Amino acid sequence: MTGPAVRSLRLVLALTAAATAAALPAAAQTVSVSPRAEARDVVIYRAQPVDTAQLFAQRGSPWLRQQGLALIVETRTVDVPAGEGVIRFANVADGIITASVVIDGLPARITEQNSDFDLLTPGGLIRRSVGEVVRRVRTNPETGAETVDVGILRAANDGVALEINGRIEALQCSGQPERLVLDRVPEGLTDQPVLSLRTRSARAGRHEVKLAYLATGLQWSADYVARPSADGRTLALEGWITLTNAGATTFDKVELQLVAGELNREGQTRPVQPALISRPVGCWPMDTTTEVPGFGLPDSGLGDMMMRGGPVAYASAVPPPPAPPPAPAPPAAARPEESDLGDYKLYTLPEPVTVAARQTKQVQFLSQPEVAYTRLHRSWVAAYDGRVSGGGRPQIVFESLNTEAEGLGRALPGGRVLVMADIAGRRMAAGSATFRDNPIGLPLSLTLGQALDVEVLPRVVEHRPGQWLSPRQREASRTAMAATLRNTGSEMVTVEIVPSAQHETGFRILEESHPVARNPRGELSWRIAVPAGESVELTWTYQVG
Repeated sequence: MTGPAVRSLRLVLALTAAATAAALPAAAQTVSVSPRAEARDVVIYRAQPVDTAQLFAQRGSPWLRQQGLALIVETRTVDVPAGEGVIRFANVADGIITASVVIDGLPARITEQNSDFDLLTPGGLIRRSVGEVVRRVRTNPETGAETVDVGILRAANDGVALEINGRIEALQCSGQPERLVLDRVPEGLTDQPVLSLRTRSARAGRHEVKLAYLATGLQWSADYVARPSADGRTLALEGWITLTNAGATTFDKVELQLVAGELNREGQTRPVQPALISRPVGCWPMDTTTEVPGFGLPDSGLGDMMMRGGPVAYASAVPPPPAPPPAPAPPAAARPEESDLGDYKLYTLPEPVTVAARQTKQVQFLSQPEVAYTRLHRSWVAAYDGRVSGGGRPQIVFESLNTEAEGLGRALPGGRVLVMADIAGRRMAAGSATFRDNPIGLPLSLTLGQALDVEVLPRVVEHRPGQWLSPRQREASRTAMAATLRNTGSEMVTVEIVPSAQHETGFRILEESHPVARNPRGELSWRIAVPAGESVELTWTYQVG
């Protein structure tokens, strides 16, 4: 065969080879798998102070897996294929946000990025094994003897259909207990997500890369224990960081950093959602009026979840730490190092930490033995149209200034403070308070509850409402007030009266029986010492408008 016929045959063979190569690119691609990271660095962010008690209360909820935000930086060694290839990063964090993936050190062009995360469930096993050889095990309910038949799984929609010995049979329609046994896990089913990259490289080689991505499921919170001294002038303040891992990924001996601050996070920042495939319904109970868990239910995944006890089983979290032991205490371990990260605070733990899957653990980060504070009984008082507002039982407040001179001088992540006081020789809880992130130089105010032995009794002595002098001019209103500060306790107390009217337009104090001053919070107030068993009268006149 010569001439035009040979040229036509060559053209057909070339077009056929090209079409085959275009239609089956994956067949010519080399797949490289990175099974795990050699090292991990983890930075956990926090949008706002987290309540540790809520973390414990929600530890069994899958919703917690989507909370929190962390930056994961993994060091991996990968084999880059020459030409068209696929690199699979296995065992990435299960809360990975794939849109955030960044890879440094990869000498190849990335042409496609995929997240493979079909959850390994009984339903997933059955649906992915259609066409595979399986074994059906049937148990005689009277003798307990088992019969094993080998067949092919033909369908798994509203029920499971098997081909055995040339016949088509429906699973669980014989009236006897039956189960399927599969010899392998179908490709694509996993309990951990896999990040797949299609690459194009001029040459093959082994390289160390940095894989960075955001992930959810990691959170941290701060809790404090305050112990006032016997003289009531200083307190010992100790702080604990609680680390919570709600995901299924264990972070083993990672370099851990924590970021405190009001970090904004858009609602679209969400992790990969695993595909939950329900177990096909059975045949036998469908014609009865009895609902058996996992059978006769809509194919929504509920039946399968009931059979498994839920898609994710959460282990019990570690309880919060007890109050620090009394002296003498063992030598304190190294504490996290504090540094600035722009407008945020960064806490670096001094040594690698292991945070297991679905685990909660605590690390001490603060120990200030002598923090100066003032104990106050604070009450807000106001009058509106001649009617008094406020007073009654004042709030008990511990107030300090976050400076080195006062025994602090460290940025405090917002959290809950438990006050443990020595009362009659016994240590007892005296109240708790929550505060937001507290920078250096600002006052720290802890409201612990209401006083029982102190009472503020305000009243309006005289009120003269403002009048319009012209369409554009109005006379200011004038109010004269008095408050009786009564202390029926056995110790002298300091009562702080804060006039709420100071936030109104044109507020000005005209007369007062005690000098007013600005407190560390920037508010005008009177701080008056009231001896035990006595009362003090405070009067003042102010105008607004």
